[in-house]
Amino acid sequence: DTRWTTQPGTRILFTDASSGFLKAIQLDGTAVETIVPIPMADYLVSSNLNLCLLRGTNGCLYLYRREGNQTNLIWKTEKRFFMNQVAFSPSGERVVFANEDGNSIELVNIPTGARTNLTLTEKFSFHGPSVAWSPEEDHFYVGGFDGHLRLAVEIGSNEALKINAVEGTNALAVLKCF
Repeated sequence: DTRWTTQPGTRILFTDASSGFLKAIQLDGTAVETIVPIPMADYLVSSNLNLCLLRGTNGCLYLYRREGNQTNLIWKTEKRFFMNQVAFSPSGERVVFANEDGNSIELVNIPTGARTNLTLTEKFSFHGPSVAWSPEEDHFYVGGFDGHLRLAVEIGSNEALKINAVEGTNALAVLKCF
């Protein structure tokens, strides 16, 4: 019962308890819609709801593209990870994940299948790594180091990764996702 709300047309996202699918519904209980028809444990979804990076019920990382109903296996793993350790590019053509055990980042180019792995010289802190994509296709950020160090990563030709320390304390522009 949502008679309490002043905006009954507001959409919310939820994981359906019976199917494990990601769905949307308006607060008034209408307009139920399946966003991702794949059982999942956790997710990161784009603001337009077209891209979803998800941990499947088997623990692996997948990228789902709603347009075209396409799913790509990104990371086959049995290791538990947090969703702030993964991010997708604005186009959905690249995914990056931070591997705490290997103290590395891995970039996956979805169309080509190419993978670029880079071991970092800075060690992740006790709280672990985090990554976020910028609004630009060829830039993302990595954090989770001692001393609040943040790294800006630029993707060059042949998926080569160039790393620079982020100076200052201002908030970085990041791709909006939920």
